[in-house]
Amino acid sequence: MKILLAVLFLIVVHKNVEGQAIRVDTFKKEITVKRKLISPKFAATGQLIETGINSIMDKYRDYESNETVWRKIANEAAELLFSFYRSGKLAGITTSQAYFVKIGLQTMTIQDIAINKKVLIVGYAIIKPAEFEVIRVERVPLVNN
Repeated sequence: MKILLAVLFLIVVHKNVEGQAIRVDTFKKEITVKRKLISPKFAATGQLIETGINSIMDKYRDYESNETVWRKIANEAAELLFSFYRSGKLAGITTSQAYFVKIGLQTMTIQDIAINKKVLIVGYAIIKPAEFEVIRVERVPLVNN
C-alpha cells in the first residue's frame, strides 16, 4: 500500500512539472497519462489568432496613438477572438474565461504614446477556461510625422 501511495505521489508531482493530465483507475489498476497540447489543432488555432492579431496591429501601425485608435484595435481583436470562441475553439463558458484584450494606458507608457507606439496584450484559453496563452504585440510607426 505504501508503494502504491509513493507511486501515485510521484505521478502527481510529475503531472505538476510536465503539465500532464493523469487519470488513475484503481479498479483496473491502470494509469493513463495524456499530454497537454498533443493535437495539432490547438497549435493551429494559436497561430491563426496570432496572425489575425498581427494583421490588426499592422493595419493601425501608422495611426496616431490615442483612445479612438486603441478602441478600434481592441474591438477588432475582440471580434476576432469572439469568432474563435463562438466556433468552439476557445475554452470557457463566458467570453471572459475564454479571452481578454488590453490596450491603452494599462499597456503603454507616456513615452510609448508620444512616439505613437501601440502595445496590445491578448490572452486566449484553448484548453482550459482562464488558463491563458498571452501574447504581447508592439508596433511603432514606419513613418515619422
